[in-house]
Amino acid sequence: MEGLQDGCRADRLSKFKLEDVHLNTDEDNGYFEIGRVCNMHRDRDDNPYITIEEAREEIEPTFGIVIYDDPTIETNLKDCIDSIMNLDYDKNKITVVISSFSSKNVSQLVDLINKLKTVYKRASLSLNTHTVERMIDYDGFSKCADRNYLIKMNYQSTISPQTLRRVDEILNDELLQIIAFQADGENKEPITILPKRVVSSEYLKYNSFNKMALSMVELTKINGYYQYIS
Repeated sequence: MEGLQDGCRADRLSKFKLEDVHLNTDEDNGYFEIGRVCNMHRDRDDNPYITIEEAREEIEPTFGIVIYDDPTIETNLKDCIDSIMNLDYDKNKITVVISSFSSKNVSQLVDLINKLKTVYKRASLSLNTHTVERMIDYDGFSKCADRNYLIKMNYQSTISPQTLRRVDEILNDELLQIIAFQADGENKEPITILPKRVVSSEYLKYNSFNKMALSMVELTKINGYYQYIS
């Protein structure tokens, strides 16, 4: 039978939810049929020497974080930047963008970017000359176009060191089918983490990352594709 695999070196079969795996009733052969793609599967012909550890590292999600400044008041981004610096995750898999305004202290902003660049190769500054929300969203997140997951942070927000690691574990170790994640943020304002493919398909319905994120959170809560990371 085409597509059969004998065993699972990653020991994942027992972790799939019952609704995702069912016995093939067409032929009484003892094989199981998985109802979704396993991202640890590798074609031996393409790469016969890949290890389990290498395959697991390959499937770690990548993240784009955009920090939003406020043009109307004096702001301090230090706590936000420090929390991102302390993330317990592969820094090569994270892009960080500070979205600020040309009216702010640009010298201070450049200093913050240079600080981020000591650990993040992909750190940049987006200076806006306007306050049009959809254009600010585009300018910031377009720099994260090749990342799997997108995160918008307020300049007052902080992120826990383990947040991105937990997203990876939930998706790739616990094998839960989650679309929207939220995590603890400062001032009881949670940080929302969404797949880039969802943002790309849904954004134009709202022309606002905040409104889109709120809608996706509510929808995924109803349908069981939501996870809060405390």
